[in-house]
Amino acid sequence: MSQGPTQTTVRGRTRDQVMAYDVFKGIVAAGLVGLVLFLMRPAPAHGDDHGGDHGGEKHAVSADAHGSDGHDSEEHKDTPKTSPAPAPAALAVTNVGAEASFKPGDFTLRGTSPALATIKAMRGEDMVGEVQADDKGNWALPLKLEPGRMELNLTSEGAPALPVVMTVAEADDAAGALALTEPRAGVDLKAGRLTLRGTAQAGELVQIRQGDRILGEAKADAEGKWSFPMDFTGGQSELTFVSLGSNETVQVRLGAADAKAVVPLALTNPTSGASLVSGTLTLRGTAPAGSTVRLTRNGQALGEAKADEAGKWELAVPHRAAPSVFVAEAGRERVTVSTRR
Repeated sequence: MSQGPTQTTVRGRTRDQVMAYDVFKGIVAAGLVGLVLFLMRPAPAHGDDHGGDHGGEKHAVSADAHGSDGHDSEEHKDTPKTSPAPAPAALAVTNVGAEASFKPGDFTLRGTSPALATIKAMRGEDMVGEVQADDKGNWALPLKLEPGRMELNLTSEGAPALPVVMTVAEADDAAGALALTEPRAGVDLKAGRLTLRGTAQAGELVQIRQGDRILGEAKADAEGKWSFPMDFTGGQSELTFVSLGSNETVQVRLGAADAKAVVPLALTNPTSGASLVSGTLTLRGTAPAGSTVRLTRNGQALGEAKADEAGKWELAVPHRAAPSVFVAEAGRERVTVSTRR
């Protein structure tokens, strides 16, 4: 009996099935190798090297993004963005106005410029000063001002010259002279608290005297002005003002000319350094007319005396020969005399 064709089996599979399976594995392996090689290939350097997968619209978009020839255009490169540098400060003066007038002497010219710039001040062909601005562009230039019109040209690197015109007042010869400005001489004054005002050199000490008595001192301020309060008893009084630095002296008569003269407080007897004997001692002196004089010896009260119309007074007291200190007081005034016995 004839038999039909037979097929050999391998592990329960026919030979055709085994061959088909091997072919399938080969195809899969080849596909995997191709995929790995595709992923590992270098990126194309030019737009023309883009593969066929980049067709139509995709290629056009790529060309627009990278420039017409496929390269990155300059305007599309990522360059760092920085803020524009601030314009340097112009050369300027900040403390001189158009109509300003200045006093002769030391003066500091101030202004602005580019930071760390060197500023020169020229007067004609002469340089009168030079200064360097700080890191913020501020500068200060010391000058010596002279009376008259002062024209300067300020220069700085890379900047046009800046003209500066300053009007300097003439020196006042009267300023700083010793004088009493208030009250005026010869004006009738009422008794009471009075403030003297005057002028002298700045910082100068002015001594005020009434007869031989020193009333006090006043110091002139930076503008040469001084003031001194005093008690005025009325009538007429002659004051002497002495500048202790220059020894300049000015005498002024206060009060109206027809007013009764004011007699200052004084102890005329005994005199300083006198040697007295035990017994009755008559104290004598002067004081403003009608005023009451209080007298003490070594701190012990001796009594009171009243000045007459001529301003004279006296008081008799017992005395024991011994070193003594006599004090006479009238109002706020006080005088002292010391004796040997």
